[in-house]
Amino acid sequence: MTDLETRPRRPRRHRGDVPEPSRPPAAGQRVGNPIGVAVLAGLIVLAGVGGGWPLLVVIAAILVMIFLHELGHYLTAK
Repeated sequence: MTDLETRPRRPRRHRGDVPEPSRPPAAGQRVGNPIGVAVLAGLIVLAGVGGGWPLLVVIAAILVMIFLHELGHYLTAK
């Protein structure tokens, strides 16, 4: 027997089946990784020290563009 024949099968989904949406976190529950946020903030500070104000302006402009792009997705979906 091959591995494919011995593996348990998942139930088949039909075309009309919609997966159950994930639930939002409960009140007071943390979302995200604080270590990742600290690393990102450290990298931005390091970029500011190494590259000066022009690099920080470019980073801020990219962040604003990403925010506006994602806001467009949100408003379109709403």
